[in-house]
Parts: sequence; structure tokens; C-alpha cells
Amino acid sequence: MRLVATALAASALRPTPTLQPQASGLYAHLPFCRRRCFYCDFPVVVAGDAVKEDRVAHYVSLLERELSKQPRSSKPLATVYLGGGTPSLVEPRFIKQLLDAIDAKHGISSKAEITLECDPGTFDAAKLQKYVDAGVTRVSLGCQSFDDEALEAAGRAHRRQDALDAVQAVKRVGPRHGWSLDLISGLPGTTPEGWMETLHEAHSLNPPHVSSYDLQVEEGTAFGKWYSDGESNGRPPLPQDEESADAYRVASSFWRSRGYLHYEVSSYARTEGEKSRHNSAYWKPRASWLGLGLGAASSEQGARFSRPRKMKDYEAWVADGAIVPESSPPHGADALEDELLTSLRTAAGIDLTRVRDVYSSEYERAVRRGAQEAIELGLAVVEGEVLKLTDPDGFLFSNYALAAVFGEVGDVCV
Repeated sequence: MRLVATALAASALRPTPTLQPQASGLYAHLPFCRRRCFYCDFPVVVAGDAVKEDRVAHYVSLLERELSKQPRSSKPLATVYLGGGTPSLVEPRFIKQLLDAIDAKHGISSKAEITLECDPGTFDAAKLQKYVDAGVTRVSLGCQSFDDEALEAAGRAHRRQDALDAVQAVKRVGPRHGWSLDLISGLPGTTPEGWMETLHEAHSLNPPHVSSYDLQVEEGTAFGKWYSDGESNGRPPLPQDEESADAYRVASSFWRSRGYLHYEVSSYARTEGEKSRHNSAYWKPRASWLGLGLGAASSEQGARFSRPRKMKDYEAWVADGAIVPESSPPHGADALEDELLTSLRTAAGIDLTRVRDVYSSEYERAVRRGAQEAIELGLAVVEGEVLKLTDPDGFLFSNYALAAVFGEVGDVCV
């Protein structure tokens, strides 16, 4: 999970109250990568093809020290997500050490979904079996594309055959809660035909779950520097905006026509039981989850905090006591806007009777007024008392649809 939140300087923080957190899940960040992909703006540590064990041991010790400062969760964790970075660069014994530490602190349910992000070319079946033996029950596989030219243009370290080999390794081991395939549309040089070929190849592998993201060119990344003037400057060109929109529409139609559930803007599941339990928790009202590690975000009933993104700053923060600021959950318009932002990312939408009962009838009327233009444009619908964005265009233009709703909500005086 990657959410943007504001990290306050440790010297300005007051310890959070010793109340037990209500989180049902935990995200732990393992930042080591073979290289930094050209689109990546995540907090990573470039380590080459193999991470030195002393670097991993030091980082895991930091995670254990941070864990020791966290209030114990009020209930065993139902999900744990080990993201990165490239967690599959980390040796299985360190994954076991980390999961054991999380279990000792917070408790992990015996039925928990424990996901490990893996990159093709960094593991085989034998290594994956060790991860499963350590407690991993689900794999998120970062294939991104099956087009070698697109993978090279994106700065990925693997190629198509590595991805196919990785899928076979995952199928051979068979993690208890299955696996997910990550794809990215809009990579430089990708044609509509090439994107369709990637979708067909992905489908031929029968993934239980697919996450399909549209490329975002972020400031400070290699792509952000190379394509900032709108020109390709001798590199493979980025798709035009309309081509990117079409790629999203094509992916949605492709997976839904094959029986997959498009349950969240970027997420498709083969069945209800194969949805990502961890990611689904992010989109619930006033969601709570624990964060751990470099740049990791946490939330307590919607009050969010993000840890430092640079290793030296994170080390200093841990040394100073890993203090999370005392803060209150959002309320009023802020809370409703947060709930709209998360709920409308999902196919379930938002129940307008809940808006009335939890917030006020004035807020409910504001949401209805704000959604009217989106409804007229075919970007949203009201089914019974539930407001939903349409698939695909409502999801695709969700920022536009939400802007008018937020405007009306912000004008309410309660």
C-alpha cells in the first residue's frame, strides 16, 4: 500500500496515547531493490542483485525496535502486507524473523492473509517455499508487462521469460491465499496492440487476482525528468492522454468480460474470496492499519501518519523513540471527504443513508447535489440509496466526479 501522508519532525511530536490501536492489518516496508525503476518514487534502497546480509539485519533490527514502541493491537492481525521495494530480495530467514516479531508484538491470526511482494528474477520455487514456510500465504507478483521492450523502457530488471518462470514457481508452491499479478498500462512505447497482448498473456496464466495500474509520471523520477517537457527526447514516447484512458477502458472490459470482479479502481478478482483482504481494508470508512518501516503509512480511524522516507531520517526517528504524533481522527466535512474518496474507489460505492445517519441530512443533500453533474455525464449512478462511480469512465475520471461533490460538502455549515 502507498498512501501519501505528512510526516512531522520527531522533535515536534508528542507520544500517542497508550490506547490499543484498532487496526486489523499491518503494512511493513522492505525497501531493497536491484535498481530504481524509471517511474518509481517509492522510498527504496538500491542494492543490486543481492542485498548484503548485514544491511538487511540492521534494517530488520530497526523494524523490531519500532515494533517495541508500538502499543499492542487490540486484536490479532487479520492481514500483514510485506511491500517494497523488492521484499523477495530479502532472505527467507529475515522474513521469518520479522513475522515472528510482528506476531510476538501484535499477534497474527492463524487464518491471516500474509502477502509478500515478489519480483520476477529474484526467486525460484525453492526460495518461495521457504517464504511460505516462514508464514507467507499470498504473493503479489510485479510483472508489469510481458513486452520486453516496454520492460526495458521502464527500467525493470526482469524480462518476459523471468515473469513466466516466476508464475510457474508460484503455481508450483501454491501459497494458501493465492497470488496476484501486477500490470502497468501506459509504459513508454506501448501500443494498443502491445497492451492487448500483455492482457491476453496475463489471462492465459489464470491469475486469481490482478492489479492493473496506469503509469503515473511523478516529479523527481527518471521519467519525470525525461518527459517533463512533453517530448520523448529520443526515448520511446509516452502514450497520449486519450490512449492512456483507452488502455484503462480496455483492461476493465477485458477482465470483466472474462468473469473477473472489478471491485476497486485498479483491482480485479477472479472470485469474491480472492479479493485482496489487506487492500480492501484501506477503503473502509475510518480505516485503521499499522505501518512499519521506511516511509510506511499508518492510520487510526482515519488519522494518518507517514514515517520518514530517507533511511538516515528513519534511523534517527527510531533512535528518538519512534514517536507517532498524537492526533484526532478527521471529523465533519474532512471525515466525509475522506470516506467519499475511499468508498467511491470501490464498486460498492457509498451508502447515502449512512451519510445522513453518521454526518447529517445536510451533508447527504450536498453529496447528492455534487454528484448530479457526474450522474448526467454517465460517471456516477445512484442505485437505491447507494452512490457509485460507473465502470470504466466513472473510475477513470473519478477526480473530476469527486471535485464537484467535495465543493458542495465543503460549503455545508453544520
